[in-house]
Amino acid sequence: MREKMTLRKIAAALGVSQVTVLRALSGRPGVSPELRKKIQRFASLNHYRLPDHRTGNVAMVVPGGVVSGYLAMLIWHLQQELRRKGFCSYIITESDIGNISDFLFDGLFCTVWNAGFEKRFPRDHALPVVCINAKSNCLENIHKVAMDETQGVRTGMELLYRSGCRRIAFWVPPDPSEENVCRAERVKAYCDFCREHDIYDGGLLPVWTPGGRLEEDMARAAGLGADGVFHANEDNAFRLLECLRKLGKSIPGDIAVLGLEWDGHSEFMNPPLTTLRQDFGRLAEEGVKMLTKLMNKEKITKDIRIPYQLIERASIRRAEG
Repeated sequence: MREKMTLRKIAAALGVSQVTVLRALSGRPGVSPELRKKIQRFASLNHYRLPDHRTGNVAMVVPGGVVSGYLAMLIWHLQQELRRKGFCSYIITESDIGNISDFLFDGLFCTVWNAGFEKRFPRDHALPVVCINAKSNCLENIHKVAMDETQGVRTGMELLYRSGCRRIAFWVPPDPSEENVCRAERVKAYCDFCREHDIYDGGLLPVWTPGGRLEEDMARAAGLGADGVFHANEDNAFRLLECLRKLGKSIPGDIAVLGLEWDGHSEFMNPPLTTLRQDFGRLAEEGVKMLTKLMNKEKITKDIRIPYQLIERASIRRAEG
């Protein structure tokens, strides 16, 4: 009786990794044409066919630390959409990514916003991957669904500008790695808008300080005469409003404030916060669609961008007329 051929035996016979064999036999990128043909020929001669192994499990890789604000909302919507489509979801921190097995999960969502995962992961794994608000790697067939950061920032800046603000401070949390993709796009869109509208002021661009604290940054912005603050983060808005009040600033009388929406919180702030909302439902829907296509080995032609939704409340003065 012929000995049963396995993925492990093919890899050992050809002196390559099991991931490389899986890539070659499943048509995934990351294998040279010569090596792919060699592996496919060996598998054919030994009557080996890659099994269609589906578990119904999908991993969600998240950064380490506390899950709150933006990440909590995103994970909740992804879990709901995956459940609706018949998948089971599992949360794994980025530091534990080495524990993922190619045959334990059918696919993976990456919510790690710092660049690098999209290059490291394909070296050791061959799972279909969709990045949510993270960097893609189309050469390795890792695509993304993301919010349109440029559209969102410009929408917010236009609202502040129409309300009369001309010295607009822009605040995002400090990022020691400087590799946060969304953060970089937001800052660029803010700077471009200021230049186009001749309100560029190096003293307010940007207002955060490396390793700085929100209270210190708001004091600096107030001291530079800011009449508006774009708070590009779902968390910390309560603190930001309180900081400005302690500095003697009325909102929106002295200074207008725009933030990012945190469901169940923003509308109950004092004053209720005008926000830009990420469409988490659409992010989840499009993300699951894209991951399902990758699982079925369908070709993805482009990444998907989703527009922000503006929610006007009382923290910004309404423009006259």
